[in-house]
Amino acid sequence: MDISEIEVIAPGLEKLSTDERDAIFTFTLLWTLFEAKILDTHGSVENINRNVRRLGQDIVTDGWFGETLDYFCNRYVTDGKANRHFDGLRLRIVDRPLVLEVLSRINTDNYAQLQACLLIVHRFRNNFFHGNKWEYNIGGQLDNFSHSSRLLKECLIRFPQSD
Repeated sequence: MDISEIEVIAPGLEKLSTDERDAIFTFTLLWTLFEAKILDTHGSVENINRNVRRLGQDIVTDGWFGETLDYFCNRYVTDGKANRHFDGLRLRIVDRPLVLEVLSRINTDNYAQLQACLLIVHRFRNNFFHGNKWEYNIGGQLDNFSHSSRLLKECLIRFPQSD
């Protein structure tokens, strides 16, 4: 199907750059693989947390997700406080404290940092697949999808996979 055919029902799609469309495609593919292979087809916060906590210390301590963590810290926290982008994640109330502590650099536990990053990626997934990102025609999401995809790819390489 041609983009112009989809544009009829999804105005603004043609305005996205090729890089933005590629980032959305890559994110979609990697999320579905992550959910199938790591989360045993059940993409919940609880399942993400459980899978992170099962990882060996060697997997979470070599800094492989540091760039993504830095990006999220810079995007969602300003002067030590949550900003409007943080609110836009629409995190569950029970998840907000952990994520904010990590993004504010208060909680430096490697497991907590990886959990927080994956909780943010999970919110991107929910906000994207449930339509919230269409409120602004999916624009301005290239960095979000690119960093999320990089993290998901590394998780698929490093995490033990379900059978």
